[in-house]
Amino acid sequence: MSIEKFKDKNYVPDTSTSDELNKAHKDGKSLVGLHLAKADLRDSYLVDADMSGCDLTKTNLSESSMYGINLSGSDLFKADLEGANLKNANLEGCNLLGANLTDAKLEGVNWGKDYKVINEIEADELASKGD
Repeated sequence: MSIEKFKDKNYVPDTSTSDELNKAHKDGKSLVGLHLAKADLRDSYLVDADMSGCDLTKTNLSESSMYGINLSGSDLFKADLEGANLKNANLEGCNLLGANLTDAKLEGVNWGKDYKVINEIEADELASKGD
């Protein structure tokens, strides 16, 4: 099984996406920079995975176990993270606009500079310029 297809920005998730991603993680394959927008990945086991720079726009990651995951620089726009375990995750530089974090476990999360997500940093920069 190859996860190369997940690196294609035009990849369209299907019913096997979750199983393939979980197997790739279990097998120690790199998950950096994948395009998984709108994938149904609920209940995934991604503990200590490096998924930095991924497109997870509108992805369902609810109830997933993601303790210690590196999601730095990932796009989580409108992602569903309800009930996910994100303890000790790296969310530095993520786009979390509209993300559902209801009941997510967030202890020890690295939020990045001044504990702000990318949207807040951009807003601060615009405000400092008078925009």
